[in-house]
Amino acid sequence: NIMRELPAGGNAFILLNRTNHYVYNELKDIPVLHSIVFRPPFVVNSKSNKRKGIFPIIDTTGNIMFSIHMYAVAGKDAATIKSGIDAASQMGICLCIGEFGCAHGTRDVDEYTIMSHCKTRQVSYFAWSWYGNSGSDKQLDLFNDEYGSSMTTWGNTVFNSTYGIKNTSVL
Repeated sequence: NIMRELPAGGNAFILLNRTNHYVYNELKDIPVLHSIVFRPPFVVNSKSNKRKGIFPIIDTTGNIMFSIHMYAVAGKDAATIKSGIDAASQMGICLCIGEFGCAHGTRDVDEYTIMSHCKTRQVSYFAWSWYGNSGSDKQLDLFNDEYGSSMTTWGNTVFNSTYGIKNTSVL
């Protein structure tokens, strides 16, 4: 997972773009059979619409995946969520929602739209996180303990809702 967290500061986009290109160029000729996940400099990861539609790496190996984290900015409402996922789908990019939750601090996240639109567009998602958060991130725990013996409300949504894992997974 290359550049999982965006760097802080005004040059974050430039640094992310350069890092993704550098890492891709270093890895592209290595005969790997597993996926390499990049975090794109993309509008749903930013408050700036100037970055819309920029996926700087052309996947010639067939094993590149892009990951968008959808929290308070990227996951704030249905229009933002759908435009981010649809833009990647229209470009034929292998995409996953690499992290999302039911909230981000005190800000709401539209988790139901994330899950339903991922199903519609055949995009994978990874709900955050199993257990062990603290403070305002405690609401992101899927389970009440590290053993997964009982689900939180968030966990029940992720696993048992209409577009949850139980109802959408294919074996």
